[in-house]
Amino acid sequence: MRRLIAVATLLFALPTPTRGDTIVLTNGHTIEVDRTWVQGSQLLYEKNGGTFGLPRTLVQRIDQKVGPEPTSDPDIQRARERLAHEDAAEAVRAVHQALVRDPNSVPALQTLALAYLHLGDGRSARDATDRALRIDDRNATTRALRGDALASMGDRAGAEIEYRRSLQLRPDPEVQRKLGEPVTPALGPQRPAQFRVRWDGSVNETLGLAVVRILTEAYNDDARRLGGTPEEPITVILQTEARFQDARTPLWAEGLNDGTIRVPA
Repeated sequence: MRRLIAVATLLFALPTPTRGDTIVLTNGHTIEVDRTWVQGSQLLYEKNGGTFGLPRTLVQRIDQKVGPEPTSDPDIQRARERLAHEDAAEAVRAVHQALVRDPNSVPALQTLALAYLHLGDGRSARDATDRALRIDDRNATTRALRGDALASMGDRAGAEIEYRRSLQLRPDPEVQRKLGEPVTPALGPQRPAQFRVRWDGSVNETLGLAVVRILTEAYNDDARRLGGTPEEPITVILQTEARFQDARTPLWAEGLNDGTIRVPA
């Protein structure tokens, strides 16, 4: 616990490489991330191996570097507009309306795959790209999106194959970056997140990354010592506008915990 409280004083900067999506906050600040998806009232995103969460009310829009093909279909355009405002569920509904009119619309299927990726549903995203590839198997964007879907499912080898196929059809620095990312040894078919970091107050990206770094070290130490890990991710709330107070908790109550780590930062 001492290490968790100590992270509140960390002010060092961590390297921030180019990422797949850019989160634009309502205060004008931006966050470069690997990928984003929606869970309830939270926008979740992955960055530097950690999973973070933001209230959707703090997000103005999402800028994506790899997107589907251009289209004039109003339902597909509406779906992409909803994706930009982090309403992936409504985007799925809009795309399905477009697919009712044209089941063979590659832009619609690409947008559908992108929406499922935002929802964290890699399997449905893969299925959407498979449908698109049956229509046009030489579409570089569809290949790249299928690579994203396979990567989200933990199939790094399959993702690399799709990224290479995409690059053979059309050079793309973003796809090349994804192909060049180091491979993390797989612990199973899909490695779940160890932590979900959320903010109670203003967002401090550098502090969040520092927290994940220290939490991961403590997590691995305890896993070795106890011989196991929790089945679900541990929620960590960084209270950036809270003031630390000593509650004088009696010694007999030290073990009581609701499963959430709260760190006044």
